[in-house]
Amino acid sequence: MHRRDFLFSSALAAGARSRTVHGADRSMTLRVAPLEAVDQALLASVAESLRHGYGVGVELGAGFGTPEFAWDGARGQYNAPLILRRLLDSFVPGSDRLLAVTGLDLYIPMLSFVYGQAQLGGSVAVVSMARLRPEWRRAVLAHAGKPVAPDANA
Repeated sequence: MHRRDFLFSSALAAGARSRTVHGADRSMTLRVAPLEAVDQALLASVAESLRHGYGVGVELGAGFGTPEFAWDGARGQYNAPLILRRLLDSFVPGSDRLLAVTGLDLYIPMLSFVYGQAQLGGSVAVVSMARLRPEWRRAVLAHAGKPVAPDANA
């Protein structure tokens, strides 16, 4: 699955089952907003990929701020279900869907980490870029004692 497909699937998973991922309703509006200070180029790229790849209306929303309320110090991660609840509380009527983008490491209580989470049958989703970054993969491999190839982009 391409990153674009993953992002859009997360966003659409939060909505009505009558809409399909690749046959998305062109009248749908998806608001993409950062949780904390996320790189604006990344947000613009996500918005552009969703807009052109799926033909949906996309608007960039204001950031929500770092979700300190969801921090779990024992795990060193942020609780995704708590973030979803807060997003739902701040959901702006008139937008069909809200996709919050973060660079923070997320988890749900039953899993060690998640790339994102969507509200089943609802309108909000959060997606994390933390474990998609090349430096995260290198750190995990190094911790496991496996050889780490140099990053071609470094």
